[in-house]
Amino acid sequence: MNRLIAPLLLTAFLAASPAHSASVYSQGANPNTFSRSDVEFGRIMTDDFVLGATTNVLSVSWQGAYWNDGVAPASDDFTIRFFADGGGVPTGAPIATYTVGNNVNRQAAGFSFPAGFTFPVYDYSANLPAGIVFTAGTTVWLSIENDAPGSKQWGWGTIFPDSSSILNPAYRSSDGGVTWPESWTNNTLTFSLNDTPAVPEPVAPGLIALGALTGLLRRKRAAASRCSSSR
Repeated sequence: MNRLIAPLLLTAFLAASPAHSASVYSQGANPNTFSRSDVEFGRIMTDDFVLGATTNVLSVSWQGAYWNDGVAPASDDFTIRFFADGGGVPTGAPIATYTVGNNVNRQAAGFSFPAGFTFPVYDYSANLPAGIVFTAGTTVWLSIENDAPGSKQWGWGTIFPDSSSILNPAYRSSDGGVTWPESWTNNTLTFSLNDTPAVPEPVAPGLIALGALTGLLRRKRAAASRCSSSR
C-alpha cells in the first residue's frame, strides 16, 4: 500500500509546487532610476530585444517603482505589448497585447534607487497565456505600462547612464503606442523573457489531490485496525 501511495503523493506535491522561470533573454538588473510608463502620466516606454534562438516565450519579468510616495498600491493594472521593428523604431499596431491587470507576482526587490529617490524597487512577473513565439535574430519591442490607482504613477526600472545602449535606445510614446517619437539614449529598461511560466499556477487541484490521498490512507489504516481488533 505505501509503495502505491507514495508516488501518488509525490505527483500531487509536484502539481501543487510553484513554477520556476528559465530566462532566455535578460536585460539589465538593479536599476538606479525609473522611466514612468503609466496611463495616468500619459507616457509609455518600450525597449527592444533579439533572441538567439526561436523560442516560445511564456512569461515576462521586470522591475519598477511607484512615483509620489514609493508605496505599492493594493493592486496594479499592467498591460504588456510587443511591437514589430521598423528600421530601429517600434512600428505599427502591437503584434500581441496581454492585459494582465493585477495577475502579477509582485515582490519587494530589497533595495531602493541609490541616487535621487528613496522609492523601493519591486520585482514583477506575469505569464503570457499560451505564450508567443519569437524568431531568432528578429528585433522585437517590448512595452510594459501600468494604470496605478489614484495619484500614483508607475515607473519602469531603468539603468542610466548605460553606455552600452547608446546605439540601442529605449523609446517613449505619448499617444498610447501609435507613434514613438522620443528616443531615450543611454536608457536600459530592466526585464527578462522566460520560456517557462513565472507565476505559480493555482495549487487547488494539487491540494485537493493531497487531501483525497490522505483521506484514503486514513480509511485504509482504520480498516486495517478494525480487522486486527476482530481477530
